[in-house]
Amino acid sequence: GAVLWTYAISSSSPNVISLAYDGTYVYAGCLDAHIKKIERSTDTEIWSVSTHTFTVLTLTLDSAGNIVSGSNDDVAKKTDPDGNHLWTYTVGVNVKDVAVDDAGNIYVAAQQNVFRKLDADGNELWQKTIGFAGFSSVAVAANGTVYATQQGTIHEIASDSSVLNSWDIHGSSDIHALRVAGTTEAPKVSVYNADTAQWETIATLALA
Repeated sequence: GAVLWTYAISSSSPNVISLAYDGTYVYAGCLDAHIKKIERSTDTEIWSVSTHTFTVLTLTLDSAGNIVSGSNDDVAKKTDPDGNHLWTYTVGVNVKDVAVDDAGNIYVAAQQNVFRKLDADGNELWQKTIGFAGFSSVAVAANGTVYATQQGTIHEIASDSSVLNSWDIHGSSDIHALRVAGTTEAPKVSVYNADTAQWETIATLALA
């Protein structure tokens, strides 16, 4: 597709690792541990904060515009829309991905076989040990069901930590990105195939 927007990050280590967009502002998680807020229409950097100590591997937004981020500094953090640090949750291993549900609860996929749910204030609600490999990505469907990847497997997890289903999609090959769309009754789960650089919709999940 056509390139709609380009912004050059001004930094000694400008590599952008993760992005989120709320329709007005773009949030960039960078290799140099900074999170940047950029107004898309004017290409204006609103703020840049460094609450992490290493690369910001993932970030997402909650309904209030707060930024939830994870890093290879082994923690998850929440930052408010003005760039103020709200809280830190220590995982102990690299945080690969985070996702937020409609209630503001946060799901943490980390580089270990323990999957976590936090409340909006960063308090742990539960943790679930699944399999042996680390988790790499997580997404929440419109109905509140959580989908998380562990190497080549996708797990369907209820909000109470019950594992509803598991599908072996790519064997021992890691699934690095996951997204969920579609209706509440039939969520469509897609995974990113790094070999083909394409998103693949896993139709079997809706039929399971």
